[in-house]
Amino acid sequence: MFEAAVKAVKPALVGGKLPNVAALQAEYAKLQEQKETLYGDYGKLKKQVKEYDVIKRNIDSILRRESEPERGKENVRG
Repeated sequence: MFEAAVKAVKPALVGGKLPNVAALQAEYAKLQEQKETLYGDYGKLKKQVKEYDVIKRNIDSILRRESEPERGKENVRG
């Protein structure tokens, strides 16, 4: 078990020493703040994508309605 623990910890060693716990906690807190900020941005962007999807569907619907009468006119002429 000791050898397995050494193998797991060895890549984390910086200059032969384990990282300082306070430094790790500070880095973790910084990353948590960054995560919260990015998650807020993600929520805003997700809402914006939904709005764009609705707009796209509306435009597609309008274009389909406009193109259908033209098809009907072509059939009447032919």
